Amino acid sequence: MDIITIKAQDWKHVNNAQMIILDMSNIQHLFSPENHPMLWHAIPAFEELLSAWEEKLVMDKYTLYQNTLDHSIDKLKKYYHKFDQKDVYVLILGIKLFNSAIWYTNYT
Repeated sequence: MDIITIKAQDWKHVNNAQMIILDMSNIQHLFSPENHPMLWHAIPAFEELLSAWEEKLVMDKYTLYQNTLDHSIDKLKKYYHKFDQKDVYVLILGIKLFNSAIWYTNYT
């Protein structure tokens, strides 16, 4: 049986992959609140994730993942552009702003 050895460079690749996945994990938490709906976070969350992955795309340490990042960014952009076709998002933003105004009026 051969012994598998993991070199320092291999660990760097593991850590870099973990950073890419962590970007997605951080954004996913915006969509799973405990007490209230968070649809109004959708566009900023998509933009944040796109920015994070586009930054990594030009960094040398993520060269190994360039193809995957390219495809992932394309997929995100596909769904991001669908927001332009959905009036419900504008409605949700309006409700959020209205509720925020009510809270501000009542508690400040």
